[in-house]
Amino acid sequence: MALNLVYKDTSIHSLLELGISGHYPLFNEQWIYQGMAHKERHLTKRDRLKVKDIINRLNRHRGIERKKIILMEMKEEDRTLFVRVFLELVEHKIIDKRPGLH
Repeated sequence: MALNLVYKDTSIHSLLELGISGHYPLFNEQWIYQGMAHKERHLTKRDRLKVKDIINRLNRHRGIERKKIILMEMKEEDRTLFVRVFLELVEHKIIDKRPGLH
């Protein structure tokens, strides 16, 4: 799986669980639409490493509001990439929990 490098990071599991139920506390609606709009491009190893770095930066802060500020302050292309990968991870988690969806 192309997302393996990011997915192994256990620090985002609680946010992924919230995403499964449709709750995305880190993102505003516009970011989600932007992330979904860029799904046609394949992820490179560089993209996955960049997302891993973003996750590490977010992990340095405990509160959701501080994490959200980090996302607001980063370049739009990096944030869009992170949102895209995050949404794909949520999608994979949903499919993993419901094997009948394969």
